[in-house]
Amino acid sequence: MPHHPHEHPTQAHGHTIDYDHWHQHVHGTLPYELVAHNEPLRALLSQIKLPLYVFTNADDKHAAICLQRMGIADLFRDVITFERIQAMGKQRGKVHHGVPVVCKPARMAFELALQAAGGAHAHTTVFFDDSARNVASAASMGIYSVLVCRDDVDGLVHQSPSMYITNTAGGSCGCQQWRGCRGFITA
Repeated sequence: MPHHPHEHPTQAHGHTIDYDHWHQHVHGTLPYELVAHNEPLRALLSQIKLPLYVFTNADDKHAAICLQRMGIADLFRDVITFERIQAMGKQRGKVHHGVPVVCKPARMAFELALQAAGGAHAHTTVFFDDSARNVASAASMGIYSVLVCRDDVDGLVHQSPSMYITNTAGGSCGCQQWRGCRGFITA
């Protein structure tokens, strides 16, 4: 199987990991036809007058397919994927034999994503995610973080059952309190 220059089999906990093969195994069999155009989400995101980024542990291919199928790919300034974080981490000496993968919820992944988002600062960034671990990690760095899920999670200050409710409750996701804020929407 061909590899990208920054993707190669690596050893982690005694197992060889081939990122291309892993992503193909996880995403390659998904029923993408079930991912539909989402006009309400498009309308919501279009109202946010901030630079928007996607930060995902998914690979380039999966992120592109999902964003295109939902009809929202053009709304984001950039899509920061697994491959991008790995390449940046490797370039900065953060991805190596002792740390073969950098991804959410690792602090380093958020630091690299902020750099990829034009050098955004944690205190001027809003992050939405459906993983309590990812939200807690981002919040610990000073990133305004919102858990989007239907279950209550103890200890989280900002939580919403959906992006739509967040918008109506906080007005453009509560971002208007910061000038020059950056919004990360996870995928």
